[in-house]
Amino acid sequence: MATTSRLAAVKSALVDLWAARAGLTGVEIASGGLGASAAALERIELIGDDTIEQDWVHIGRLSRDERLTLVGSIYVMKPGAGETVIRAARDRAFALMAEIELSFTESQAASSIGGLVKAARARPFSGNDIATPDGRVYLLGFEIITELTRLTYE
Repeated sequence: MATTSRLAAVKSALVDLWAARAGLTGVEIASGGLGASAAALERIELIGDDTIEQDWVHIGRLSRDERLTLVGSIYVMKPGAGETVIRAARDRAFALMAEIELSFTESQAASSIGGLVKAARARPFSGNDIATPDGRVYLLGFEIITELTRLTYE
């Protein structure tokens, strides 16, 4: 593991973890923004604007504790129009968010993202209903926060 930060390893591990979840089958999952070329009607992206907080500690040679905050986005598009379609897009986005939340609560290994951090949790922080010519989109922003974890030096 890199001694500078575990951010890259955590993002990759999260994509692998979510790709293996039955409740996310068929959802496109990426460790970065997919941009306008993305065609999937449902996707989860770790879109960046991540925060790395590090504190120097007094025990050990140049040791640091690190807390990460990762920003993600859930995109759900439902063809059609009207209130029924609006609700379906929004409901599905929150169902995908529930899968993300569950991925941290099922076990200690899940909470620690396979041992990369002490513990992590997820929460939604914004939502947006969008009308497009092809249907209705719900965009749900979320963040993942890790507890302070000592960086290791190899």
